[in-house]
Amino acid sequence: MLNGDLVILYYEAMAALAVLLTLLYMFRWKKHDDVHITLVFMLVPVINVGYALLVHSSNLEEAIVLNKVIYLGGCFLQLLIMLMVFELCEIRIPRPLKIVFFLFSTAMYACVLTMGQEKIFYSDVEFKIVEGAARLEREYGWAHTVFYVMVVLYFLMSLGAIVYAFFRKNQVSRKILTLLFVPEIVARSEEHTSELQ
Repeated sequence: MLNGDLVILYYEAMAALAVLLTLLYMFRWKKHDDVHITLVFMLVPVINVGYALLVHSSNLEEAIVLNKVIYLGGCFLQLLIMLMVFELCEIRIPRPLKIVFFLFSTAMYACVLTMGQEKIFYSDVEFKIVEGAARLEREYGWAHTVFYVMVVLYFLMSLGAIVYAFFRKNQVSRKILTLLFVPEIVARSEEHTSELQ
């Protein structure tokens, strides 16, 4: 099996797994479930299917459209995860600040939508097929730097909430905080690694 075949298999398996887990979540969903968790479960399959379709894309336009779908996760999943972490740590974020975060993520996604038309998010983008798997070769524009700032900001705020709750919030279980900390670090390091590819 070629490297490209393994990449394709990986993205297809992750898409199938994400869809399966979302279906399982739908069957056990209850009205009182945290809306952020529900939105994460709805968004992850869309993004993973986007990745699976991207490796099969046949031209630049198709790949750019799929990349825009994938960036829904880049712009909104971090926000949802941060809000979920704050909720689980029993730290209240004022509604106006939530709106500011949402508007910031929306503005970043608006920059993503210029991909292939303007030099805001990507200053240059090319379509290539490497070992049978399609990919985009890109040079980042100024908005991509702001995107990184947003990702790091949401990550540090999540991490700060976990650390704060660990030392200051006695009513939050240490086990929950530890279980929040590990995936937060792993998820952010994985996102950073996939961005570099």
